[in-house]
Amino acid sequence: MINRLLPFALIAALSVTAGCALLRPAAIPMTSQYYHYQESSSKLVVLLHGRGGSAGNFVKNGVVEQIRACQPEASIVGVDSYFAYYRERIIEERLREDVIKPALDAGVEQIWLLGVSVGGLGSLVYRLRYTDDIEAIILMAPYLGEWDELSVYAEDPQLAQATGDPDFIEIWDSVIDIPLDKPAITLAFGALDDNNRQHRWLAGLLDESRVVSGPGGHNWSSWKKLWPEALRRSGLCDQE
Repeated sequence: MINRLLPFALIAALSVTAGCALLRPAAIPMTSQYYHYQESSSKLVVLLHGRGGSAGNFVKNGVVEQIRACQPEASIVGVDSYFAYYRERIIEERLREDVIKPALDAGVEQIWLLGVSVGGLGSLVYRLRYTDDIEAIILMAPYLGEWDELSVYAEDPQLAQATGDPDFIEIWDSVIDIPLDKPAITLAFGALDDNNRQHRWLAGLLDESRVVSGPGGHNWSSWKKLWPEALRRSGLCDQE
C-alpha cells in the first residue's frame, strides 16, 4: 500500500513547520527513547508525535506521567517519527521492524499507539497494514486528509474512488472495513481545530463513548485538557 509519492496536500501541511527537517533523511533503524521501561512488562505504549514536534512533547505536557501513574507496569517508548518516514512511505515498516516486532518477539502482549496530528495518521496507516499487532489506538487531532476530498468520499465513495487520492481513500476505507474494536480507536480533538470536520466524520463512525471533544484548536495547550479523559475512555487509564 501507499506506493506513490506523498500526496501534495500532506507535503504542504507538514512543510509549514518542518523547515529544514524536510531534508533530513530517514534513519534506519528508527530511533526511539524509553521514558519508562519494565523488562517483564506485557504492555507497550508507543508515542507518535506530530509535525515539527518530538516525542518529548508527551513528557513536557504530562502524558507520560499520566500513563505511568495509571499503568506503572507498562513500558512507554517515544518514537522519533519525523517527516522523512512519511515522505519516503516507510513509517509503518520502520515502526514494525524497529519498535513493535522486537517488543512482540520479547513477549509483549499488548501494543498501544498514541498518535498526535500526523502521528495519528501514522497510527491509522499502521492499523491498516498490521491490524493484528495492535491492542488499541488513541488519536489526538489526527490528520485525516483534506476536507474537500473526504467530504466527497463521505457522500459518494464511488465518485471518490474516481477522483480522490487513493492513499487516503485506502485509509478511510480501513476505518470503515476493519472492525472498530479490533483494535479499538479512541478519538480526541478540539472544537476549533482546523480539521474539525474531518474529526467529526471519524467521530460519527465511533461509539460516542470513544470520542472526547473540548474547546481549543490544534495545539498542546488544548490537548493537555483532553488527554486525561481520552486515556480514561480508551481503557488505558481506566481506574474503575
